[in-house]
Amino acid sequence: MKSFKQKKSNHFRNFEILDDGVKYEYKIEEGYFSQILKFETIGFDEQITDKKPSPIFVGLVLSIFFNVILFFIAFGNKFIDMDSPMSPTILLILGILPITIFKSAFRENTLNFLVGNKNLCFWYDKKFQADVDNFIVEIKNAK
Repeated sequence: MKSFKQKKSNHFRNFEILDDGVKYEYKIEEGYFSQILKFETIGFDEQITDKKPSPIFVGLVLSIFFNVILFFIAFGNKFIDMDSPMSPTILLILGILPITIFKSAFRENTLNFLVGNKNLCFWYDKKFQADVDNFIVEIKNAK
């Protein structure tokens, strides 16, 4: 059995060629999914999509980022002077939140779909392209 694994941060996509199809499992923010796709349902027309963030979303994220920085400049000393045990926690959350949002805002994904009755979806960034192309050939040969 031939298998192929892709991993990006805490997400993954695993593919395994079985006798009668392809086992496809993946984990993304929405949850974990697993299914077996029969060879008859898999098409071999490739569709490549390039997902980029919208300019409005990027502008919103930049605005939030700069507002948090201005908040730290204006009110940071008041939180540090407080005797509350929660003030360092609040500062930490306010510091990490914009970085997390900033990181997700500029994430680009190139995806390669094998379009059929059921679609197989591969990450198709530069580091995955050759491996994905080779695995698609393996699926065609197994069919």
